[in-house]
Amino acid sequence: MKLRRRNPDTTKRTLADRLWRAGDAFVVTAALGGGWWLIANHTPNIAIPADAAPAKAEEGGGYARLVVAGREVVRPLDVDRALADDEAVRAAFPERRDASLAEREVLVKENGVVLAAVRGALRSPVRPSAPADLLYATGDDDHLNVRLLTRLLRLEAGVHEQNGDHGAAMRANLDAVQLGVAMQNRSPLLPSLVGMVCESVGRRPLWGLTEKLSAGEAREAVRRLEATLPERAPLAEVYEQEKWCMVRAALAEFRDHSLPETAWRLRYQAEPQEGRLASAPERFGLAAVSLLTPKSVILRNFMGHMDAAAATARQPYRPGWRGPAEPADLVNRILIPVYGGVGHKYRETSAQDGLLIVHLALRAYRAEHEGRWPGSLEELVGAGYLSRVPADPFAPAADVPLRYVVRAGGAAPLLYSIGPDGKDDGGTPLDNKDKDGSYRPFSYPESKGDMVVGINLHSRLP
Repeated sequence: MKLRRRNPDTTKRTLADRLWRAGDAFVVTAALGGGWWLIANHTPNIAIPADAAPAKAEEGGGYARLVVAGREVVRPLDVDRALADDEAVRAAFPERRDASLAEREVLVKENGVVLAAVRGALRSPVRPSAPADLLYATGDDDHLNVRLLTRLLRLEAGVHEQNGDHGAAMRANLDAVQLGVAMQNRSPLLPSLVGMVCESVGRRPLWGLTEKLSAGEAREAVRRLEATLPERAPLAEVYEQEKWCMVRAALAEFRDHSLPETAWRLRYQAEPQEGRLASAPERFGLAAVSLLTPKSVILRNFMGHMDAAAATARQPYRPGWRGPAEPADLVNRILIPVYGGVGHKYRETSAQDGLLIVHLALRAYRAEHEGRWPGSLEELVGAGYLSRVPADPFAPAADVPLRYVVRAGGAAPLLYSIGPDGKDDGGTPLDNKDKDGSYRPFSYPESKGDMVVGINLHSRLP
């Protein structure tokens, strides 16, 4: 067998061809990669509507004045420690001894200027500012200061109640409710959630205080709540404001950082990994996955998701519905889950507000009718105790009123919302008992049963 000899010139040409092809492939790959990098990291131009929540509080506006008042609270830690009847305070300060009435009175007196400033600010329009970055890292101290003001109002109300001035206690608690509602005025998510917490601080004591009020004081409370609560923005507007707030923050983030940097900040700064440093493969994988979706598509996905959430919020309640499907890109998979419980929290707050208004109207009615219960809630409207019967936000149809069931034998009637399962269980309370057997004053999206006044909420109808 004769072996064929290679031609050296042919071998050289073949090797050169391979090198040229490899070089061409590298150049093409680099060009495509560089082009995709430019496409993926291009920050689009999106106009933010003029009525979107401001990035900075208006100078001299109600919200700016509240923030200043919160910074000027005298002995803030002592204010927290003095709320002896607050379970959260007991948990935060286990070593705390109960403050005496005299000590509480001193605290309230020392903060008289702050309390006057709060009430003055509430007479002006309150428009909270929106967080300025995707990590919600700005504005947190301001929100904490505003929350402190509601606890100061709660302390003042407790002092009035201990001194037997139940009307003044009612008004101070209603100031806290008003502050919480004001925080939800055309606000994005974070200020709205802070507002719901502030509102609950003022609302909770009113359940137990109601039976101590005169008919006139109970009527006054109903009128004030009916005037205050409509200032809360509808849930659809919360989603709309959140959309523009986050788009503005994302545009600022995208202008200053590449997609891998943004993904890194969101993943390992917004969600700390218990001090663990990410490995090189984790970093590389996060960077590679983040580049699969351009910034413009990420923003379009987010805006579409929030528009879908807002559209659903305008429809009657859908039990068990957890929101529109999450976009597939990495950045939105990190951001979107935070919105999962917003709709439930909003409806629960609205339900508790409506039940409290009816509870107060029932108190006024009974005080003026020798302890007799009305035959229906419509009777309260006809007699001028209510302007209308509040709707049940958990009802799967629009404008369905809260439930009121008169019972035989002189027993107190049942007053309730049908709760998150969207079914009328005839007043069977939510199955959300605590370890000690008591009922928690809140629900979960998956809770079964009705939200019953006197069982799930804070006051039993006498």
